[in-house]
Amino acid sequence: MKIDARASYLPFLIIVFAFVLTMAGVPRGLCYPLAGVDYLPYSSATLELEIFGPQGFNETIIAHGPTTIARGVPYDPGDGHYMISTQILSMNLVGTSMHVGPITIMQSPLNKSFGAIREVNAHVEFPADSFFDVFVAIQVPALSTTFYSDSTHMSATINNIPPWGATYMGPGNLTYLREENGTIIGGIVHVSHSVGMPYIGGFSVNIDYVHNRGLGSQAIVTSLISTIGIAATTTGIYVKLVKRKTTKKRQ
Repeated sequence: MKIDARASYLPFLIIVFAFVLTMAGVPRGLCYPLAGVDYLPYSSATLELEIFGPQGFNETIIAHGPTTIARGVPYDPGDGHYMISTQILSMNLVGTSMHVGPITIMQSPLNKSFGAIREVNAHVEFPADSFFDVFVAIQVPALSTTFYSDSTHMSATINNIPPWGATYMGPGNLTYLREENGTIIGGIVHVSHSVGMPYIGGFSVNIDYVHNRGLGSQAIVTSLISTIGIAATTTGIYVKLVKRKTTKKRQ
């Protein structure tokens, strides 16, 4: 059976065409990545810390370190603005106070820090609003103690997932700090948390992930499944037509 060389390209062209059409039909909200965990190695917090009492103080401290965030599956809550549930799994931000020496800011073991990502415009993944209701534990080795915060609502507008380059800001009002027994010892007056760009070869790089431009993993999976189905069907039809044509020529 001899098939025209140009005709042999037809199945490949059908697959490519089907993939392009399927990708074009994927809703923008499905272009978010699938559920996963983001490790942010370069994050920093700036907080104004106020400790009450005769030995108290007010000081702004900068702490640096990694943060790990979990993301859920993107979903439409019913208004067309896709959302993703999030949670801070861990953080380990280290800084130094002029009054009490080294401190470490961690995710609180007493309460979980949940949040969400939500599209600003329906079916357009970025920009998106992101927030966390954050509970932290502040270790102070010099005092042999740990302070635990009440919830702080931190929010930012993000243009990437992970949220590279974003700065989450607190509400600007006092968030109480407590000892383990619940006694209030001070508070966080102002706080921000910035996510640094990833480093490649020692340089800070602004990575534009493919899913930020409508080619996210969820869209790719959806498109590949659809494309395989379309390609298999059309290729099967094509092979049958070629066989019929060949059979007729032999007759």
